[in-house]
Amino acid sequence: MLDFIIEPSVPRPIVHLACAIAFLHSLATDGLGQVVARRAEAAIVVDGRLGRDEWGSASVVTGFVQASPEPGRPASQASSAQVLFDDLAIYVALRLTDLAPDSIVAPLARRDFTGYSDWAHVIIDSYQDRRTAFRFALNPAGVKRDGYISGDSEATEDLGWDAVWDGAVSRDATGWTAEFRIPLSQLRFDTSRDVAEWGIQFGRDIARRAERSHWTLITPAQGGYVSRFGTLRGLRPPARLRRLELMPFTLGTVTHAPVEVGNPFFRQDRVARSAGLDLRAGLTSDLTVSATLLPDFGQVEADPALVNLSGVEVGFAERRPFFVEGGDLFQQNIAAQDWVVGRDQLFYSRRIGRSVQGSPPADAQFAERVDATRLLGALKLSGKTRDGWSIGALSATTEETRARFVDAAGLPGSTVVEPMTHYGVLRVARDIDGGEGTVGLFATSTHRRLADTPLTSLRSGALVGGVTLRQRFASARWQVEAALVGSEVRGSAVAIAATQRSITRLYQRADAAHLRVDSSSTALRGIGSSVTVAKVAGGVLRGGIAGGLKTPGFEPNDLGLMARADVVHGGAWLGLESFALATRTRARALWLNTWYQTTTAGERTLRGARLWGRVQLRNFHALASEVGLDGSALGVHVLRGGPALMLPTRLSHSVRYTSDTRRPISLSVGHFYLRALQADGFVHTLTPDVTLRPSARAEGTLGTMLSRNRLPWQFVGLARAADGVQRSVVGDLHQRQAALTARVNYAFTPNLSLQLYAQPFVAAGRIAGFDEVVDPRAARWSARVRRYEAADVQRLADGRVRLGSGTAAVTMQDPSFARAQLRGNAVLRWEYRPSSTLFVVWSQMRDHTGDPSVQSLDVHGADLWARTATNLLTVKWTHYLGS
Repeated sequence: MLDFIIEPSVPRPIVHLACAIAFLHSLATDGLGQVVARRAEAAIVVDGRLGRDEWGSASVVTGFVQASPEPGRPASQASSAQVLFDDLAIYVALRLTDLAPDSIVAPLARRDFTGYSDWAHVIIDSYQDRRTAFRFALNPAGVKRDGYISGDSEATEDLGWDAVWDGAVSRDATGWTAEFRIPLSQLRFDTSRDVAEWGIQFGRDIARRAERSHWTLITPAQGGYVSRFGTLRGLRPPARLRRLELMPFTLGTVTHAPVEVGNPFFRQDRVARSAGLDLRAGLTSDLTVSATLLPDFGQVEADPALVNLSGVEVGFAERRPFFVEGGDLFQQNIAAQDWVVGRDQLFYSRRIGRSVQGSPPADAQFAERVDATRLLGALKLSGKTRDGWSIGALSATTEETRARFVDAAGLPGSTVVEPMTHYGVLRVARDIDGGEGTVGLFATSTHRRLADTPLTSLRSGALVGGVTLRQRFASARWQVEAALVGSEVRGSAVAIAATQRSITRLYQRADAAHLRVDSSSTALRGIGSSVTVAKVAGGVLRGGIAGGLKTPGFEPNDLGLMARADVVHGGAWLGLESFALATRTRARALWLNTWYQTTTAGERTLRGARLWGRVQLRNFHALASEVGLDGSALGVHVLRGGPALMLPTRLSHSVRYTSDTRRPISLSVGHFYLRALQADGFVHTLTPDVTLRPSARAEGTLGTMLSRNRLPWQFVGLARAADGVQRSVVGDLHQRQAALTARVNYAFTPNLSLQLYAQPFVAAGRIAGFDEVVDPRAARWSARVRRYEAADVQRLADGRVRLGSGTAAVTMQDPSFARAQLRGNAVLRWEYRPSSTLFVVWSQMRDHTGDPSVQSLDVHGADLWARTATNLLTVKWTHYLGS
């Protein structure tokens, strides 16, 4: 292969010509996409300098091609790559020539930084399954990044995967170099062949040009990612590798909290200590077992604040390292067109170590506050066998959790608020058709030990299992995905009746002839399925159709997250995407989405369409906009078991402007507006964000959310009056919210960093008028509800409201609210040796519940700052022991 270095004084056209010659030369010599690994003839010192004695025998590949901003054209700067190996590791050297070396972007940052920077990438498909790969990357300041890539046409990257590897960089007058040592023990591969053949890709990011180039051609129009890697030949890995990694840790926490007068379970200052162990071991060269014993995730960032009045559970992102790493292996979505209706996850890892579901007696004078269950331990098996079987298994156990209390008579006691629970997940898949498809099995299980506990409303066990299929066809331009899953939950008659009545299915709806509560049943079963056929590659046209079914009894929520059962969904989408550089633009996209959804009895619950477009200008500024129409449809969940309420037609529009993110200061401003016809409901949300990079060591972001809403159908309650009539009441909710999310990252070195995070949040909402639902399916909103006159509304001192008069009067809880919250932390992270870390974390929490009659956010924000904070100081030390 042709190897050359371009001097800074060479004119730019000559540089472009040289890059093109290198690209054509690579085609004419070695053949596109093949690199030969040679055994190292001398010990390699990884210092980034690429000495001739070490690398002189290695073959060189060049001819990098742009993926963006000009897909398919030769890279603007020359790059080359070399590969060597020995019995323990693969070594990769990248020479990254730059015509303007003083313009190389080299920020210092924490490991796995994904922001604005030049990068050198090595991506290895050691399974050679054309779907999964391991990424290793270095920036010119020596910052490391690694991740596990899964999928192909819709590849995702798991940055929680952290390998133990070495890398070094060096800069000179011609650009910079990156040198990698990747231990074979960190990869997964087939050892049955004397000479291995893997997929491999080399990549380069040039930040100032927003350019990404690869050794083998990958463009957005082609589709596919790992399947388009080149081939690594000549590697001779040892037949046996010892892989054992131990990471013992110890943790200490000091908590200082506000005084709770009289509470015998409260200590203003508390000290806690714990220790545990993380383990990774190679059962074979392609199967790995990971375990965690008595884990503590004190360094993990708190969840964002929100006010949820919908009754439907909101999911949060997983941040615990054990569950983040390899999490993509266990993901299975059952929702068709999930970007419209939301994802239905069959495995939602936040269930493990969840918030407690029980509580002390309601009349207790004092009670111990218990937020979440403790994870005793978890075991995870993952890998891919030589004959194409992918295996993922997870087993986790949480301990029985008790809460102490003082009862109404002043006597001490304790009660179980969460039982000991075992969770299991299994996923097995087999490649078919040369990696163009997969067929697999997926299953989850939950078992709760409920004997001798008062938690009669909890299910004792749950099983979910099914089959999945993915197949690409028509030269990999089209793809079909399908899933068929069944579920069974078991428990007492009380628990199963509660499951039937939950907001997920609402069997008690009087207007649903296909639903009926069976109060004697001790099990519930159901089916979920989805099918998607889509064009995912080739040309600028994309599109697809999708359909799905969830029967009323389908229930994956013991270990999954699903908002709604009893659903039949269908939808279609069509899009145009072009990434070719034009006179004024760099990229353009236009997408049309349509959907229609009913219950299994044919009741229309959703119908709508969205038109979304985005354009990126030549100056890297971008504008995106969307218009939407949601037609009138039944809100089966709005009255929480009352009759389905016909919701009015809603029109929406959103727009977002993003400035050039390469600049030291970049802005992003978004606005969303929704109008409900007839009912005068609306949503106004403004989200301006700013990102600052004042130096190569520091980066800060400030995100703002300002929202003003009016929701005329906010659920208030269902109650039976003295006249025997059950009345359904909704309220005209006027709501305001404001939030700031601030982050500051500062790197002292690539291994020593400080992260600051703070999110103050304040929200207030008041019911301006109460309406009785009198004809839920009438043609007009004004005929569906009847407003209570002011004389018939009496707000009580205990937070309830009395509506009506005489025998028709009902009393319900007033959902008006005023809340404020602050969550913040500072995390000092020192990786003093590879995978050995010291965390020092300070966290602060403030909470305030105010008078709902006061709707001023300024007042509640000031009250929040006046509250005494809870402060925590945590120190966690983890030490890596590996072979």
